[in-house]
Amino acid sequence: MRYTIRIDQDRCRGESICTAIVPDNFVMSASGKAEVNRNTIGEEEYAKHREASRLCPYYAIALQAQE
Repeated sequence: MRYTIRIDQDRCRGESICTAIVPDNFVMSASGKAEVNRNTIGEEEYAKHREASRLCPYYAIALQAQE
């Protein structure tokens, strides 16, 4: 299964928790908000991205299963 990652830029406050958990895919932009390098991930990467989503204090990260 594949998953799409979205970051709600209105909710993101730049805490950098996601970049600490998945530094190879989450990066901080020049504006100080999180961005993703790849917005589609596979099953093997899901667990760590889910953890980043779960730990985001502003609920800015959403993972959605692709059909």
